[in-house]
Amino acid sequence: MIDLLSLPSTSKLENIINSSSFDQIYKKIFFECDGTEAKMTMEYLKDVSSLLAMVFAVRSGDLECHLQSERNMLKFCFAFDHINYAKYLSYQQVYLRDLIDK
Repeated sequence: MIDLLSLPSTSKLENIINSSSFDQIYKKIFFECDGTEAKMTMEYLKDVSSLLAMVFAVRSGDLECHLQSERNMLKFCFAFDHINYAKYLSYQQVYLRDLIDK
């Protein structure tokens, strides 16, 4: 058994993700969701994961990671079709991308 909790490392994480056991669990959770409650739970977990990615990006100060997590969250902002969201986020993505390229 790989003890990721006591001594975390990227190599241990890669070993876990590449294992067949992890692959089976992943497929069972993500592709065998039967019923409304299971699907709602999976969508909730994906939404929370997007928020946690944004928190990580802000805390780490990684602008590229921030832009990626923001792009992942854009679909939530457009859910209500509010015109101001569309203008603000489009401009912000271009502006921040320009900052990275300089």
